[in-house]
Amino acid sequence: MSNEKNNPQRPLRVMISAGEASGEMYGAELITALREQFGDTGNAALPAAGAAAVECFGMGGERMREAGCELVVHARDVAVLGLVEVLSHLPRVYREFHKLLAEVDRRRPDVAVLIDFPDWNFRLAKQLHRRGIPVVYYVSPQLWAWRKGRLRLVQRYVSEMLVIFPFEREFYAKSGVEVEFVGHPLSELEAPTVSREDFAARWGLDASRRWIALLPGSRSKELRLNLPAMLGAVRRLGAEFEYVMPVASTLDRDWVRGRISDCEDMWDDDFPKCGLAAQEIKLTDDARASLLHSRVANWNAVRDGVSRGRADLDFRAAPGEVAILRHGEPGSRARGSAGTDTRSIYAGEC
Repeated sequence: MSNEKNNPQRPLRVMISAGEASGEMYGAELITALREQFGDTGNAALPAAGAAAVECFGMGGERMREAGCELVVHARDVAVLGLVEVLSHLPRVYREFHKLLAEVDRRRPDVAVLIDFPDWNFRLAKQLHRRGIPVVYYVSPQLWAWRKGRLRLVQRYVSEMLVIFPFEREFYAKSGVEVEFVGHPLSELEAPTVSREDFAARWGLDASRRWIALLPGSRSKELRLNLPAMLGAVRRLGAEFEYVMPVASTLDRDWVRGRISDCEDMWDDDFPKCGLAAQEIKLTDDARASLLHSRVANWNAVRDGVSRGRADLDFRAAPGEVAILRHGEPGSRARGSAGTDTRSIYAGEC
């Protein structure tokens, strides 16, 4: 194995672990950037033309697969939420964890890139460190806000932190952690070039009507908890709008469609159609309003929609998040309902 690793013709071998939709989107962008960087450099140490200069494997979703990552574990098989759900799925999560480790032992990657998803990735970092594999942690968990005791895990098992907020660099540097500020990946994403009309044709929407986007979350439990309230809002808003939900790459579309049907069956009256789509960024760009569960992708939707003055938003979030949003965007018309129940629906000037 050591002879193979020292072979100058062997591709750069990267293990990537991303367990959520936002993380695996960043993982896909990282894979694309690595291939661009190493694909045509003229470096004699890289494989000959036609051979893969970068070999990626690990855990992620469909975006990472499309970018060229061999998925050993699919993120949807381990993306559980809450103590009860974790305990009920523990045997499966344990199997998937050791399945990934077995592939690490077989392939011996040059580096491991772990993206957010701390409950899984800190355990993985410990195992990778024991195997002598350098660990780069991309997108830091919010250790500066809560569970600061986990900083010891970073100091012990992580070779370098790649952080997306400037203040995180100081937080880690003063604790002796090798750290580099790389900027937020969302700020570098190019806007989709597909037109509103083409997008509507692809996903069965009417481009002349007003759309409302539903973003209940990227984990199965999030969707189960948030979707009934959101569809209750749809029922109250009525057929004046078209409703569409982007399905995260960590979720199965047929399963999501089944959950929508379950909710529709709870009401006897006519229920407005709710379609499924992909391309969340394009959708939230064109939608006149969004009902959000506050997570990374949805904060991006809030930022884009509110800053353009085009969306009145009602969302579910923790009280602290509501306070931040109310005071964070001068002149914004967004408002939120804190806690676990969406009680007010505000269509405003949609």
